[in-house]
Order: sequence, then C-alpha cells, then structure tokens
Amino acid sequence: MGRYIKLASQLETVNFSNINAGDTVTAVNANFSTLIVTGSALISGSLVVTGSTVISSSFTVFTGSGIEFQVLSTGVKIGNLITDIHTVTGSLNISGSVFITSSLGVGVAPSATVGRIDASNDVVAFSTSDIRFKENITPIPNALDKLNKIGGYTFDWNPDPELTKLHGFKGHDIGVIAQEIEKVLPELVTTRDNGYKAVKYEKLVVLLIESNKELLKRIEVLESKINQ
Repeated sequence: MGRYIKLASQLETVNFSNINAGDTVTAVNANFSTLIVTGSALISGSLVVTGSTVISSSFTVFTGSGIEFQVLSTGVKIGNLITDIHTVTGSLNISGSVFITSSLGVGVAPSATVGRIDASNDVVAFSTSDIRFKENITPIPNALDKLNKIGGYTFDWNPDPELTKLHGFKGHDIGVIAQEIEKVLPELVTTRDNGYKAVKYEKLVVLLIESNKELLKRIEVLESKINQ
C-alpha cells in the first residue's frame, strides 16, 4: 500500500512529481504560489495558486457534495457529479470546444428541450458568405414557381407533452411547413435525430430576392408592351 502524505497549507512551492505510485496526496485549504503536478492530486476544500500551475496527469477538486472541478488527460470537467450544477460568477473563457448535453440559457433559465438555446436579448451573428468560399454559383431557377408552392401560415403549437419537450414552444405562432419547403428547396431542411424536420428560416430570404427579380422582369415586359 502507498503512503498517506498530508501537505501543510501556506507552502511556497509544492511539487507532486516525486510521489511514489500508490501514494495518496491530500491538501486541505491549501494556498500555494506554485503548483506542479505530474502524478495525481486530490484537493478537498479550497485551493489558491497565485503563480503557475502545471498538470500532466489528473487533478481533482471536490466538496462534500461531489466533484466540482476535474482536469483529466481528455480535458477539463466542471460540474458536480451528484447535482450536475456548477455556478461560475464572472467570465468563463474556454479556448477549446464545449459540448453541452442539455440546453443553454443566456440571461434566462434554460429550457428542458435538449439542444435548445434561449437568450433574453438579441443573438447577433453573421453567416459565412464570402464568394471565395463558394463554387458553382447560379441563381435559383423558377423562383416564383417555387414560392407559389409554399405557404406562410398561422398556427398553434401542439400541446402534447411528448412533443413539447422536443420543440419547447407553446401557444399561437406563424411560420412555414418544413415538408413544403423540402419539396422546392431541400437544402433548407434537415431531419433531426428525433425524426422531426427543421428549416433554416433565414435562407428563405434568398428565394424572395430571386422571386422579386423575376417579378420585376415581368413588369418590365408589360410596361414595354404598354408603351409600344
């Protein structure tokens, strides 16, 4: 069995690199200026490092209710293994990727709909559209004909709880029908993992642009005939 090593607090530098395999290293309410971990470290209580921290293996901070912060070889995990709740006050800067298994609320409580993002203010974003990224650029053909095959509707969201948990909406609304859009512009429709369809609403503007241009050409032809 390995040794049990208890570190005193307020040490200037702590280096866990010389700990033997199987040893348990425990620091309680420790305050270090430099922390170097090449093995494994377990912290119960608070940890303050005012200088640099180098971790090449695993590092775990936990309270009595569960793990709060864990550094593994596969990445960083934040969250309580019992409550799955972690509160960050201030800013959280993440330089890598973030995977959220449930929903996200910005300035508002997150919904119960998996994959949904809700925000209490505007969501400002720009879509990539530089011509240098594109090939085979052609205008949408027969735009007016396509526009005539889809409709804009008012409707009420189905209140069935089994459906509500998939979309998260309720009450009266307006919109299009994904199946109609899919018949004329399949590029704008996707089928989600739950089997239900969704539409890229913002790209419908492109169909309106080309439809208006076709209308303008017809008006010009009519005006020329009238002026003859």
